[in-house]
Amino acid sequence: MSMVKKLAYLKKRDGITSETVAARSGIPIGTLNKILNGQTKSPSLPALRALAACFQVSTRYLMDDTIPLECDTGVYSEEDGFLFLNREESILFQRYRSLAPCDRKALISALEQFSQPVVPSGPVLSQRLLPCYLPVSNPGGGSMGHQFQTKLVQADAHSLAAAADFALLLSDTSLEPAFHPGHILLLQYGRVSNGQLGLFSVHGDCYIRYLSIRSGICRLIPINNSARSITLSSPDDLTHWGSVLGSLDPKRWKWC
Repeated sequence: MSMVKKLAYLKKRDGITSETVAARSGIPIGTLNKILNGQTKSPSLPALRALAACFQVSTRYLMDDTIPLECDTGVYSEEDGFLFLNREESILFQRYRSLAPCDRKALISALEQFSQPVVPSGPVLSQRLLPCYLPVSNPGGGSMGHQFQTKLVQADAHSLAAAADFALLLSDTSLEPAFHPGHILLLQYGRVSNGQLGLFSVHGDCYIRYLSIRSGICRLIPINNSARSITLSSPDDLTHWGSVLGSLDPKRWKWC
């Protein structure tokens, strides 16, 4: 993609005018307009550096026509060299870095499952494949621990599975009477709203609880009274994995 198109894209991305670019970069507006309309084919290195700094991109992104327009974020790896990411990939990268080590392992395990070729049985259009987390241990107290295995589950796409992003196999009685051991819960990634049932990680351990925020106090409330409530000293101690949509119909899913 040409530099002219990339600069037009970056201006639109940031919502700024040519005059603002000139003011931020220190490039005279007349010189800048010639660069923007393609009249200047090879801008000077100082001008390129100024434009790159203005838009917070690399000079290579501007100069290399083989880099796609939307891949405006560059990262360097000693093994792979420079990699260029689009905005969605950049956000995923930042979210991954914010995860605890145990959460990173669970995510990598799920991605490895998706990288394996799977041939689903039955009509393809009526089925949905979801990563399902299986707790490795049962620490008790309603905690699911911090270690999970992953498998792919094939479910009816016309059920709640159509809206779900991942699944979770229950291994204890902490969610009775609503859900029982062996049930597979369907969840949707994202921040859990106040009063919703969701999957959370606290200091590395995972819990399914109702989120309760009252008078500035954040608590995780269990369904089963035998499991303990959790009061958080800081919202930063809580990682939201997703909200619970329901469970799979036992007759409408199978392992892949």
